[in-house]
Amino acid sequence: MTGEEWIRAHADYPHEDCCLIWPFGRNSTGYGIVQFEGEQIYAHRAMCRLVKGESPSDGHQAAHSCGRGHDACANPMHLSWKTPSANQHDRTDMRNRPKRKLTANAADDIRSCKGREHVTTTAARYGVTEAAIRQIQAGKLWRESRRQEKIFTEAEVHRIRRETGKGMRAALAREYGVSDTVVYRIKVGQTYAYIPPENPELKTAEGKPE
Repeated sequence: MTGEEWIRAHADYPHEDCCLIWPFGRNSTGYGIVQFEGEQIYAHRAMCRLVKGESPSDGHQAAHSCGRGHDACANPMHLSWKTPSANQHDRTDMRNRPKRKLTANAADDIRSCKGREHVTTTAARYGVTEAAIRQIQAGKLWRESRRQEKIFTEAEVHRIRRETGKGMRAALAREYGVSDTVVYRIKVGQTYAYIPPENPELKTAEGKPE
């Protein structure tokens, strides 16, 4: 997957309570860089352009509501076009805000990533330490999980990847008893990446294996 393909695949990322960390190259200050529509630009700027439309002017910046641009956050729900002065004002304001705490849903999602995603990536997405991630996954923190971890079958993974739309994703999450984030990560290949795509040639007209 290229950087531009990753941007387009995550344009409908639905979760505001955690950062979406750019997984490819960065510059010396930590900001993601991507070749997007024929030009090399910041990854978060490409995401903002794709989701929010073109910048109102050449001087506008793709601002982060999370304050984690230097960590290469590209969550479309954290981005908006702002003037440099407005963006700087927000940076100052965010330094004075209390840090966001994890929620029970976030803890459930962190547990679902155990063994399927490196703890460094999970920690960066949630803005916590790797030690905190390990403690949650070991059951030492947030033990009051409201969901048992589900192991998906190959057929269930294929079904999730066939379905489109936020409404269907939410419906599948309810059906399988997991969070919407768990379903989203399966759909875009962040988890269960080892399961190969469906081969339609191995199915009959009724959609069942030969």
